[in-house]
Amino acid sequence: MKYKVKCDWCGKEIERYKCNIKKHNFCCKNCLANFSNKTKNPNGYNKLKDYSNMSKHFTQLNRQLNPTRMTSDVKFKLRCINLGKGEGKTYKKLFGRHEHRVIAEKILGRPLKSEEVVHHIDGNKTNNSESNLKIFPSQAEHARFHLEVRNTLLLLEPEEVMPKMKFIPHNYQFYAIEHIINNNAAGLFLDMGLGRQNDYNLNSVMGACL
Repeated sequence: MKYKVKCDWCGKEIERYKCNIKKHNFCCKNCLANFSNKTKNPNGYNKLKDYSNMSKHFTQLNRQLNPTRMTSDVKFKLRCINLGKGEGKTYKKLFGRHEHRVIAEKILGRPLKSEEVVHHIDGNKTNNSESNLKIFPSQAEHARFHLEVRNTLLLLEPEEVMPKMKFIPHNYQFYAIEHIINNNAAGLFLDMGLGRQNDYNLNSVMGACL
């Protein structure tokens, strides 16, 4: 015996055997496609199927069906094959994770918190040696550290600044060197809060001080 049900997309009345009646019923494949389309049905598309933890399920399934596929040895070989093929513009990866964060966790002996920031001391983001990494509890502390370094550099002469540039300087370090070369007293005034926008009266201020 067939029962009458309505298509969940177009509302058309259709007949189905009791064993074929599901939570969602459709009169054709087009209605099924439209119902599951995020653009056409933004508020109800995800009701058709539970997509949560789908990747986790596939990971477990892959381990069961392909136990010899992604072993530690295979991952290491694939990593060796792909090393050095990039342009070197981003951080190094270690099995899909940023290498500097993995090494930082090794230093701390625990997983990093999401808000913790790993800083490269010499400015070289490819140098992930333990002695070159510094861990900050937050991005705010990281930014405060850079500000302190910038203010210190602005007080130094170029001859003292350059040896401290072990690798590629940050933009503010270039700015500091350029500014100090142009005016020996600029570092002192900048540290007092006088920025580049006040340079026009810097000479008059210095003249008054002399």
